[in-house]
Formats: sequence, C-alpha cells, structure tokens
Amino acid sequence: MIRIETKLTSKAYIKLMYMLSLRSPATWIVIFGFLLSMVVVYMRLFMGYKRPAGQYLNWEEWAPSAVVIYYLIATYRRSKRHYDTNAGIGGNVVYEFDVEKIKMVSEISSGESNWKMVNKILELKNWMLIYTSNKTAFMVPSADFGSQLPEFRTLVRNAGVKAKLRN
Repeated sequence: MIRIETKLTSKAYIKLMYMLSLRSPATWIVIFGFLLSMVVVYMRLFMGYKRPAGQYLNWEEWAPSAVVIYYLIATYRRSKRHYDTNAGIGGNVVYEFDVEKIKMVSEISSGESNWKMVNKILELKNWMLIYTSNKTAFMVPSADFGSQLPEFRTLVRNAGVKAKLRN
C-alpha cells in the first residue's frame, strides 16, 4: 500500500492551471494569432509604413497584446477564485493506493473507489493527475510520492488503467 499526505497551495494550483491551459487548443489559437499579428505589424514597420499625423496606435498593434493579457488575467482570476471557494482543494489530503482501491481522506470529505472508476492517469513533470471523469481529477504533486513513485507507476500499470506515465 502507498500512503501519501499532501497539501496543495494556492501558488502551486495556479501554476498547474496555467500549465493545463497550455494543453488546450484554444490557448494555442490565441498564441498563434498574437504571433501572426505581431509579424504583420513588424513587417509593416520594416516596409516603411508611416502613421498619419496624430495617430499613435492602430488597433492591429494593441489588440493582440490585449487578448493575450486578458487571457492570462482571466486564467489567474478563475484559478484563484476556484481555489478560494473550494475548501477541499487547499486542505490536507491523505491518499492511500493499493491493488484494489484508492482511498482519499481530506479535512471536509472522504471517499473510496476501485481502479475501474478511474478514467485515466496523467503524469506531468511535477504532477500526477488521477482523473475520475473527463474533467475531474485528483491533483497530487509528484514530489509528495517521494521514493514511492516507481511503486505507484507499477501499481497503475498492473491495475489496467489508461495512463500516460513518464517512465
């Protein structure tokens, strides 16, 4: 049996949400649009485009930056609000993994499920995400596994859960 005690901080949660947002196609569309518009703006400047007298900025020059800044601020605010309003995210959580089941005990709730209820497991550089549905996951920092991380990977592989593990 593997036993892990963890406490998720606001800063770590927000960093994880930024990292997960980079996995979204919508984020890459925003980034690509920003880069493409910046290329157009700088090409116009290098080709000798002169602004009319009294005009300081065209919307083509400031709008892409505004969209990216809005996206970053919106992601931060949404993540911070979600962390602050959900008491279970920031509290102490104890996970116990064994061959048959996963047990989770937090300050406000507890639960137990078998491995068949796990939708998938995704291991990121610093995180282990245990999805119980397409949008809901237990977020466990990989550092909290310590020396038990290889044992956990073996346990997941033997359980037959769909998983993307690093090693």
